[in-house]
Amino acid sequence: MYTEEDLKNVVPVVQSWVSDGKTVDEIRSQARLIKADADLIDAAIELLLEQSAVAPEVVSVLEEGKAKRLPWYKGPQPEDRHWPALRNRLYKDLGKEALTAIDSTTDAIMRRMRSPKTTHFDTKGLVLGYVQSGKTTNFMSLVAKAADRGYKLIIVLSGMTEILRSQTQARIDDMLVAGDFKWHQLTNLETDFAQSNNAGSLFSNFASSQGGAMIAVIKKNPARLRRLRDWLLGAGTNAMKLAPMIVIDDEADQASIDVGKDAISTINELLQNILGHPRSAYVAYSATPFANMLIDPNDEDNLYPRDFIVPMPRPKGYFGAEELFGIASEADSDGLDVVRRVPPEDFDAVRPANRTAIKKGWDAHVPPSLHDSLLWFLVATSARRMRIGRAQHSSMLVHSSMLSDVHFELKDVLETELAKIRKIVTSGSFAESDLDAECQRMWARECGRVNAAQFGHAPMPWEVVRTAMPGVLSDARLIVDNYRSVDRLAYESGDPATVIVIGGNTLSRGLTLEGLVSSYFVRSASAYDTLLQMGRWFGYRNGYEDLCRIWMPKNQSSWFRDLSLVEAEVREQIDRYAAESLTPRELGVRIRLHPTLAITMAAKMRNANVVSISFGSSRPQTTLLPIAPSILESNGEIIGQFIKALAEGNDLAKFQAGKSSANTRQGFVGVESSEVLKLISRFEFAENQVSFTPTALSQYIKEEVAAGGLNSWRVILMEGRGEQVELDVFGSVRTVIRSRLDDENDTVANIKALPSDRDRAIGVDGEYSTTERAVDIDVRRQRLHPEIGILRIYPIDRTSKPKDEYTEESELRRVPLNAAATAFGLVFDFPASKEPHRAVKCAVADIPSIEQESFETDLDEALDNDEVIAQSDSEDHEID
Repeated sequence: MYTEEDLKNVVPVVQSWVSDGKTVDEIRSQARLIKADADLIDAAIELLLEQSAVAPEVVSVLEEGKAKRLPWYKGPQPEDRHWPALRNRLYKDLGKEALTAIDSTTDAIMRRMRSPKTTHFDTKGLVLGYVQSGKTTNFMSLVAKAADRGYKLIIVLSGMTEILRSQTQARIDDMLVAGDFKWHQLTNLETDFAQSNNAGSLFSNFASSQGGAMIAVIKKNPARLRRLRDWLLGAGTNAMKLAPMIVIDDEADQASIDVGKDAISTINELLQNILGHPRSAYVAYSATPFANMLIDPNDEDNLYPRDFIVPMPRPKGYFGAEELFGIASEADSDGLDVVRRVPPEDFDAVRPANRTAIKKGWDAHVPPSLHDSLLWFLVATSARRMRIGRAQHSSMLVHSSMLSDVHFELKDVLETELAKIRKIVTSGSFAESDLDAECQRMWARECGRVNAAQFGHAPMPWEVVRTAMPGVLSDARLIVDNYRSVDRLAYESGDPATVIVIGGNTLSRGLTLEGLVSSYFVRSASAYDTLLQMGRWFGYRNGYEDLCRIWMPKNQSSWFRDLSLVEAEVREQIDRYAAESLTPRELGVRIRLHPTLAITMAAKMRNANVVSISFGSSRPQTTLLPIAPSILESNGEIIGQFIKALAEGNDLAKFQAGKSSANTRQGFVGVESSEVLKLISRFEFAENQVSFTPTALSQYIKEEVAAGGLNSWRVILMEGRGEQVELDVFGSVRTVIRSRLDDENDTVANIKALPSDRDRAIGVDGEYSTTERAVDIDVRRQRLHPEIGILRIYPIDRTSKPKDEYTEESELRRVPLNAAATAFGLVFDFPASKEPHRAVKCAVADIPSIEQESFETDLDEALDNDEVIAQSDSEDHEID
């Protein structure tokens, strides 16, 4: 029998074994070898597990084997070298709050990795960030901490283009390495990976080097990865064991995943070869993890993040999808009025139909929309200079095609346009010119559409803005950035750039455009995640939030808006599953069946006509409302009959809808699934709903009932502040107001979202709180009502005027619903499925065909070109 003193003394010993990378089983085995008290060792293990479980974390984490995870990483230590140095440098730029968030997030990631002292490990994880949100800073911090703990070989995979590789290399050189001789750099600004020998001796040297580590920044390119694989294999397994390796895969959803295309499949195979290293950790970073989430989680040989998934907190001051397109879950949240339309008649001027059109003599010119975008860049840059009193980096993006020839054509015509503007502005009579009047009208119009005061900026008259125009035009220059260009994009500290950047895919992944105020985007994409990544306008816009503008076609702005909904739902599901302690494998199964993600991904990528989905733990809703008078009348009658039938066998129940006990909604409890199925079969839904089809919905309910689930429903009538209508036993009720998006459809209204975020609490037992997180409501709902469905019925005000005023030019503006009668919307709130793997088939809506460009097509020539360069680099290295 052991004493408390015995336990106190043995805990540090067990902790040292944990720090050496030993698992629970290995610790118990070692205890038997030294004939230690087995009960005492088990008590120490349990104590360490308890301490780990109560340690607070600022991020939601999904992880494998949480119950048996021992806390090998105890955070930064006084003797650490790399993280303290990086932290001090980051503090100057980020400040305390942002740095604390990075510190906490990377600590959480480190705890899920294995100790580099572990004999053998193969860790795979995913860090989910936001586009242009500071992922590089996060993974540099992780690398610094990993090197402090003994990881000896750091590989950073930095996308597929040299410009992104060199930008990442420069950040690492300046912030992480910073001249510290303890870092041995295997790549540099000019040269990608070209090592061909010496790996074994290097590994041996660094094995005994306190704080020393090797680091390489490499493109995800077959030639480079093949060189890295051969270099590692040349060292041999025993030598590789001396150099525990961490691979950071930046933009991990691009190229790393095997999608059946030649170059991409080769990259995936090479990555798996490289990760055959006997002591390796693979940490994927991505802002668009759709492809990563759809990898088969049960395939042991792929890159699925089976060990952990860590979502980065949304950074303070981040300018993302919510700011541009509104909060996905809020019906009337539409974001800032910053999107401007590129009409179809302007397309041919900035992009040819195909390569053949170029050969036949296609010529670029500057259509009115591109002229406006250019002029706004000059005006906004001038305003920003006058606001802060000095020049800073300011950029304009022109992205219309993947074809490099197009980029050079556009540069020529924009040079001519810019020269015309420069001549007028610097002529001495600018203030009396038609151009000045045009600029003044633009400034007044744009200031009216996005008010600077909401961001704390004082209004600025045009006469003040005008004074900076000559200086801006003097500094402005155009750059083509593609694999063929010589003059590449670079932002030098202390030398503010005023630059118009024209390019294709080199600009659409990971690259940061500093001070981006004007974006001209006329580009189709073959996948949702590719489209989101092309949005270089996401990021930090402190001090000029009101000046950012985007020109794009109407269908693309709609896609971005839809994508923000999908992305928000995926992040919400991750938070919920983390709260429910699901593992990454279980998440993978559920995400692959998530209705909104599965349907939209298949539809946008055109890779499936039928998908498998599950409605478990989801809330499919009618965001599209049929508004033809005959359908409105029919649906009104069907809802009335449904309510009347329920009232015959059930008493009205009340559900709390706010802090006040008087704030309630009426409805029914104990409703059978058969009644809900009757409603679904009779109700006329609009086609092409984002997250369900009626057939799939009915099939899912039937299968759940057959398995013993969904044994009853709660049906709740939602109310709002609209007009009063009579609804059978409910009497006089107030309708909800849901204005529609202006999409020029006379028969179907798109309201974007039907419920408000707080509506999910109505119908869930327990105390209502306005401060309760959405994920906590979902967990409470599952815990208290694991077999009960909730149907919320929304009577919608016929007029439903938007809460905000919109100008005629607003790209994402709302208009009154103006329906002939009360419309009805439905939200089906499902508990978790009785069988998580159960799925029903769902036909994907047919989306009108548009020309789409494959991301990989643009890179074929660049990959071939780099293959030649890689061979040349290797030969030079061997000669050296």
